[in-house]
Amino acid sequence: MCAFASFATGVKAQTLHVRISVTSVAPARIRIDAELPKATNVFSFRNNYGGVLGLGERIERLEAVKLSGESVPVQELAPGEFQTAEKFTRFRYDVRVAEPAPASQMSHISWLNRDHGLLMLADLLPASTNDSASFTSALVSVAAPPGVPADRVAILRRAFDATTKDPEFLADVEKQKVELFPITGEKVADLVRRIYSTPQDVVETAKQISSGR
Repeated sequence: MCAFASFATGVKAQTLHVRISVTSVAPARIRIDAELPKATNVFSFRNNYGGVLGLGERIERLEAVKLSGESVPVQELAPGEFQTAEKFTRFRYDVRVAEPAPASQMSHISWLNRDHGLLMLADLLPASTNDSASFTSALVSVAAPPGVPADRVAILRRAFDATTKDPEFLADVEKQKVELFPITGEKVADLVRRIYSTPQDVVETAKQISSGR
């Protein structure tokens, strides 16, 4: 795992759970798996952000999944606008995040190349819906597949760190009245290592306590 961040407004917040996986840097593509707090049949992505148009056209291979695990056919109404005949909670999709041709756009939208990158969650995640599935927070993890060279992992981590410090992104976070709690990839990796190094007797004791035995 490269990095982890949480956006929350309170304990009772309706949370969107998201996992972002970098599937390729040439061409630059990411895969997003997400789960809404409640079922819906319509949702949308920003088609413009930071003055850049056509962002909705980067969304590809969108799939919706019902609580039963069955796939739901998805209809694209317009770039970034989607609807289904049945409600769903889980969905996944690809996003093309090639480096923008005008260099002036590089600080406004998500992009990756072999050496650097910037992940702007505002143009990657769907906008909150207006129905019962509306979410007021997002729990996001960013991961790379096993075997990725250490230098590439470092690039992805720095891209995530740059996002959480980007002035435009922070302004958008403030506008939405949510709180940002970023945790670096290094800290997440250290936490995972410590969890896996927990002595087995401690693990068994914790299991007994949690099961009420």
